Amino acid sequence: MSLTSEQVAALTHDIVWMENAEVNGEQVLVPVLYLANANSRLAANGALIQGRDVSLIAGKDLNNVGTLKASNNLSAAAGETLANSGLMQSADRLDLLAGTNVINRAGGIITGRDVSATAILGDVVNERTVTTHQSTSGFRSERTSFIDSAARIEAANDLSFSAGRDINNIGGALQSGRDLLLNAGSDVNLVAAQTIDNELHGTNRNNSTTTQYSASVTAGRDLSAKADNNINVIASQIDAKRDIDMAATENITISSAADEQHFLYKSKKLTVQEDHVSQVKSEINAGGSIDLNAKKNLTMVSSRITAGDEAYLAAGEKLQLLAAQNSDYSLFDEKKKGSWGSKKTQRDEVTDVKHIGSEITTGGDLTLVSDGDQRYQVAKLNSGNDLTLDSGGSITFESAKDLHQESHEKSKTSAAWFSMEGEGRTDETLRQSELTARGDLVINAVGKIHADVLQVNKQTVSESIDAMVKADPKLAWLKELDAQGGVDWRQVQEIHTSFKYANSGMGPAAQMIVAILMTVMLGPAGVGLSGASLAGAASLATTGTVATINNNGDLGAGLKAVISKDGLTDAAIATITAGVADNYLGDMTMTKQVNGKTVIDLGSIEAVSHFAGQQLINNASAAAIAKAFGRDVTLASILQSTVYSTLSAYSFDQVGNLGLKTGSPEKIALHALVGGMIAEASGSDFAVGAMAAGVNEAFANQLRRMSAQMAPENRDRLMLAASQLLGVVAAAAVAGDDTDALQTGSFVAGNATQYNNLNHDDMRDFVGDMNACGSNETCQKNTWVGGKYEQISNEITDWSEHAVSGAFAKSLLTSIQGGLTALKDLNCTTATCTQYKDTLTERALDNLTKLAKVTTQWEIATSVASLVLPSSGGARGTSATVEAALDRFMQTKATSTGVSTVRQKTALPDGYREGSSAGAAFNETGGLPDGYRRVINTKTGNTEVLAADGKLYFETDNGLKPKAGGNLAGLVEIEKSITGAKGILTPEDFPEVASKISQKQLRHIAGRPELEARGGGGFLNSVDDAQKVLDAYRTGQVEILGKNAQGFPVVKFEGVTGTNVNAGVGITGQPTNVFIIKGTKSPSIVPANPNWTQK
Repeated sequence: MSLTSEQVAALTHDIVWMENAEVNGEQVLVPVLYLANANSRLAANGALIQGRDVSLIAGKDLNNVGTLKASNNLSAAAGETLANSGLMQSADRLDLLAGTNVINRAGGIITGRDVSATAILGDVVNERTVTTHQSTSGFRSERTSFIDSAARIEAANDLSFSAGRDINNIGGALQSGRDLLLNAGSDVNLVAAQTIDNELHGTNRNNSTTTQYSASVTAGRDLSAKADNNINVIASQIDAKRDIDMAATENITISSAADEQHFLYKSKKLTVQEDHVSQVKSEINAGGSIDLNAKKNLTMVSSRITAGDEAYLAAGEKLQLLAAQNSDYSLFDEKKKGSWGSKKTQRDEVTDVKHIGSEITTGGDLTLVSDGDQRYQVAKLNSGNDLTLDSGGSITFESAKDLHQESHEKSKTSAAWFSMEGEGRTDETLRQSELTARGDLVINAVGKIHADVLQVNKQTVSESIDAMVKADPKLAWLKELDAQGGVDWRQVQEIHTSFKYANSGMGPAAQMIVAILMTVMLGPAGVGLSGASLAGAASLATTGTVATINNNGDLGAGLKAVISKDGLTDAAIATITAGVADNYLGDMTMTKQVNGKTVIDLGSIEAVSHFAGQQLINNASAAAIAKAFGRDVTLASILQSTVYSTLSAYSFDQVGNLGLKTGSPEKIALHALVGGMIAEASGSDFAVGAMAAGVNEAFANQLRRMSAQMAPENRDRLMLAASQLLGVVAAAAVAGDDTDALQTGSFVAGNATQYNNLNHDDMRDFVGDMNACGSNETCQKNTWVGGKYEQISNEITDWSEHAVSGAFAKSLLTSIQGGLTALKDLNCTTATCTQYKDTLTERALDNLTKLAKVTTQWEIATSVASLVLPSSGGARGTSATVEAALDRFMQTKATSTGVSTVRQKTALPDGYREGSSAGAAFNETGGLPDGYRRVINTKTGNTEVLAADGKLYFETDNGLKPKAGGNLAGLVEIEKSITGAKGILTPEDFPEVASKISQKQLRHIAGRPELEARGGGGFLNSVDDAQKVLDAYRTGQVEILGKNAQGFPVVKFEGVTGTNVNAGVGITGQPTNVFIIKGTKSPSIVPANPNWTQK
């Protein structure tokens, strides 16, 4: 009979109690150990069993997670696996025996005076346990490794392992006070434990770290390791006070492993990349001698062997001492765009690669013997006595070239000015093995001896060796090898290159402006000069001015540019061309030149033909003159220029003949249309021409008023110059520093102003960057600072505070509306993200308050402010600052308009529900009059508008139309007939579906491996298309056809086209607008048969 829990609790000391139990079908008495006060005596991770001699035997598995302690001997035997993750301790002998595996893991400790572990058929394992956690959420995935304490097996005297298969010490510790013996029927693996941590955010950001945790083997006297297959020592430490002897029937490998760190952030404007690889060496140290013997290959990679006495390395086949690499790579690549087409770039890239060779150092002789080839890469062999390399094949001393490469470049360009500078270098450093011996150096090969040496200029081999030895005396062995003769020398060159540049000057817009101003300024100064002389003088003045500015005010450089071949050629072409036009073309074409302008009435076809003829001859003569001076011109460019000039002159002349008021909206719009069409016809951009012509007309009255009191010739010259200047500035706003676009803008003429607000695009970038950070607050803070969102937000706040123009204020209102609309898509999961979102929302509301006072249009501002109201699915949260800002806005509106801002919602009619129930994507009030809101008809699933007076409307392309009365009255009766009808489904007839498309959607996206793995089937072009269908379903904008066999809704939505695939009936690519909304918490959109009907 077993003791009850009450009886066990009452025990005052431990007892062994005999109890009945069934063993092999028979009732027998078995001893059961009951512990008194066990709670205070248990180890933290298991039970305690303690005695003088402790012996445990298990027919199958024996697993200890507690404490086994013997004051004398401790033995444990298992028919199959013996595992320990607790403590096994004895004061004398500790013997472990298993039919298959002996395993010590998870920080387990096995310790005694003499310790032996035997796995008859399996492995002996001492490992540092690594646990890995992996997760995936959307486009983010992470892997985190958790490493335990090192498992330890220790003996005060001797420690011995014997395994039928492998002996594995993985990141653990083996230690003996005297001898340590490892005997494996297969491999001996003394290797590091490895952890890998990574975090991936799609293809734009990832971070990964790989860390090695070395294993250690320490012997107080001798260490012996024998393997019937291989011995592998990877990134681990082996130490013995006396001798080390390792023998493998096959291969011995002593190698490093790498710690690695990788980081990548990539966006449209910025790329940051860091890659670092560092080798963790293996080290074998003996106070006495070291003997390594492999029947096949012996390989060392970036590792070290140190012997107090001699070292002997022997291979039945190849013997190799190789080098791995430490590497560091860093990249910072940034591209910024500013106003007026300005651009700023910066790129810094650094690469550093170093080869880490293997080293062997001995106090006595060092001997490396192989029956096959030997190969040495940047090896260091240092013998306290003789150094012998004896190969039955060839010996190759292979050099390695370390690399350092870096480049730094940056530039700033705009229509007005450009600057760029950069520097970089590439340096290779050739490194050869170092062989030093206090005694004799013997290099003997049955085959050929190959060696690399550095070649500088055209040095001979001997000269190269002399130079290398002079630079590094440890390479003196090369001279001995050269004297020995019979060596195949290979001369290797290093690469050393560098570059450096710096350049700056005026941008194309600034150069054009200087040219225009020179023509204006030389007008009065050149009184008495002919048109030809004036043209030549203006060309020389422009060349000199631009060159002087580009050379930081150096007048000598400006003069040099003027009298240069190109400068004088430009002036000559301008002079001769103007002279031909002034003196000959007017009579030939029956036109007149006044101040450089062709004067003719373009009211008839004949007059237009005369003008076109004048332009053709003028352009052809100019081309012929330019050709004579060696310039490249074509017939096509002559004809194009002629057609362009004629079309422009005739079109604008006809606009002027319409009698529209100068500066009126109608005339501005017509000028913009004509200017855009002319620009596009000439091969430029429509927007450049439209901007130039439209704004030029808007400024026409001001320009005329400015020039009204001037002489006619000066007034015409100023009007032309002013229009050209406005055209250049307007074109720069549209096309930046595009020279062709600037020339088009100068010709068409106009002006534009563009403000760098926190607009829709900037806010969309902010929302995308924040969402990509997930819950990483460090990433969010770096994004806020690196993206300069604080600075941009402060700029629009400053503009709002100083806005006095109604048009400017309306422009800012539009920017704020776009920003708040984008901000609604930001789903914050951290306090940092919420703080930034609240800050932007609060500032937007305060700016609306200021701007509404300027525009006095509170309806528009109220519509924008509604984007943060919860009923609109807006960006507003529980932030007190946002609440306060919204209250300030509403109070200011009440004060300014005298109308209370408190309005109760109109009650819902029967058969309707609020649109907010469809989710955050539903737009409840956007674009509607104050007091109106969108609601959902539960009978039809359609969205309708509920007015403040309770009337219902439909939204049409021509505005709101009453539901009852007019042409839509019949719809009311049709809807009434739906009431009570059977089989009409709405989203309310199905479980609510989540608002975001899930990762399962990738199984139905074209080109995705998930679709191929699924075996094909219907697919959409993108996840965005799937989201559109889901949004339309949740907002009642789809036609619900019915439900499929699984009960999922089948809908029709014309806004997206998918592809239906049904291989069973031969359909491989059928366009469809019918989709299945599959799943609720993890929805996906599956294209279906376009002719689907409810069964």
